[in-house]
Amino acid sequence: GSHEIEPAIKYLLNNGILALEGIKNACLSVSLTEKFFNFRKNQSALSVPPQSLSDRNFAGARKIIQQAKKEDRNILYDEEAKRLLASIGFETTASLYAGSLGETIEASKALGFPVALKIRSDGILSKSDIGGIILGIRNEKELRNAYKALQTKAEENHIPEEDFAVTIQRTLSDAYARELKIGMRNTKQFGPVVYIGVGGLYGDLGFKEEFNFAPISKSDALQLLEAPSISKLLSAYKGFPEVSKELLCTALLRLSQAAVSIPALKSIEIDPFLVGPDSAIVLDAHAAIWDKPLRPSAKAEHLVFPTVLSKPTKKISGDFGELLLRQAQPADIEGFTNYITNLSESSMRLRFHGLSTTPEEIAARALTNDPDRSYTIILTEPSKTRPAVVGEATFSLLPNGKSAEFGISIADNYQRKGLSKFLMAALEEEALSRGLTELVGYVLKDNGGMSKMMQKRGYSQTEDETDPHINLFSLELPEEAAD
Repeated sequence: GSHEIEPAIKYLLNNGILALEGIKNACLSVSLTEKFFNFRKNQSALSVPPQSLSDRNFAGARKIIQQAKKEDRNILYDEEAKRLLASIGFETTASLYAGSLGETIEASKALGFPVALKIRSDGILSKSDIGGIILGIRNEKELRNAYKALQTKAEENHIPEEDFAVTIQRTLSDAYARELKIGMRNTKQFGPVVYIGVGGLYGDLGFKEEFNFAPISKSDALQLLEAPSISKLLSAYKGFPEVSKELLCTALLRLSQAAVSIPALKSIEIDPFLVGPDSAIVLDAHAAIWDKPLRPSAKAEHLVFPTVLSKPTKKISGDFGELLLRQAQPADIEGFTNYITNLSESSMRLRFHGLSTTPEEIAARALTNDPDRSYTIILTEPSKTRPAVVGEATFSLLPNGKSAEFGISIADNYQRKGLSKFLMAALEEEALSRGLTELVGYVLKDNGGMSKMMQKRGYSQTEDETDPHINLFSLELPEEAAD
C-alpha cells in the first residue's frame, strides 16, 4: 500500500504502537531484538562494562566536540574527526586545511605527493556520495585540475563560494594491508553499536557489516572478526599475511568506549581503516554529534547496563522463621519459575488477575526486563545451595517515567504471616531512591488481605473505571525525596 498506509502507520507510531512497512522490516526488527536480549543476557555476569581507557583519555575528544557545538555544527570537519580519534589512541594520517588554490599547493608540497583532496564542509557527512573526494593526485598539474573539479562539485551542491575549502591528505599504500570500515553509531532503539565491514573502494558493493551493542569486551570484538563476512578478508591468502587482529580489537574497543564515555557523539566512521600485519592507521574519518551531554550521567541513561544490585541482602525474622530479602537477578530464573509454578490457582488469580501466561513467561518478564525501568525483589529461605523463593514483588515504570505499577505475591504456606509489609516497604524505598512520585497497584476486590494492608500503609483507594471487580490503590511519594 505504501503511500496509502503511511497515515495509518504514523497514527499507530504516534500512539506508541509498533508498525512496520513490510515483512522484511518486521523480520529484521525481531532479529535485532533477539540479538539485543542475547547481549543483555551475556553481559549479566558483569557488574560494570569493560574498560581499558580512563576518563582522561576522552578529555581532548570532548573539547573538539564542545568547539563544534559552540559553532552550532552537528558534523565535525575531517581533520577534527581525525584529531578526536588521535586523542583516544588511533594512529592517523596528517591532514591540512586550505582555503585557496595557493594554500592547497603549498600544503600538498609540505605533505608530499601523492595526496588526496576533499571538500571541507560542515553540511556534508559523506563526501564520496557527491564526488567530493579525488584520490591519487601525483603532481601540481593534477592538483590544480582536482581543485577546479571540486569547486564545480561545491557549486552543484549549493556550497557558497566564500565557504569553499578543501582538506589535503597524504596518500598511503601498504601492499599487505586491507581497507576496512569500522565505526560506532547511536541508535534510537538499541543505544550505541560498534560495527566493522569492508571499506575503501569496495565498501559500497553491498558487503555485510558485522556489529554488536556497546559496551563490548575483547571477546566480543574477536567474535566480530571471526564472522564469515570479515574473517576471510583478514586471513592469510595467496602470499598475503594475516592482518593484526590485536590492533583491530583495540580499535573496536576504543570506539566502544568512546560511545559509552561521550553521549554527544552520535556516530563516527573510519573508512578506510588501513590494517596490516603490524600496523593500523586511519586514512579517512567523519563524525556527527547531537545535542546530548559530553559526559555520561551517573545513571548512564544512554546505555543499558547489566543488573547491578542496588541494595544488600537483608535478613528478616518472625513467626515465619528467618528469611532473606534481596533484589532478584537473572540467575534466579529457575527458582522464580518453580515458585510461580507452585502457587495455588487462587494465589495466581489474585496476583495476575487470570491472565493466560506461563510461569516461564512470568519469570522472564520479572528477571530480564530493563533494570532501569523495573525492579524485582524476592524472599528466599536461607539455604546455601538452592534457596526456595517464598515471595516476590515487582514494580515497572509507567510511560510518564515518574509513576510505577506494582505487584506482589506470597507462597501459599507463608501467607497471613505479615511478609507483604516487608516487600512493600522495600519497593517504596527503591521508588523513593529513584525519584519516583507515585506507586499504583490494581487489586481484586475479593483480595481482602491485600486491600487491608494497602490501607494501613496509607494508600488511597478508588474503583478502577475499566473493571468493576478491581480497586486501584495509589501512594504519592514525598516530593522532597524525589528531588
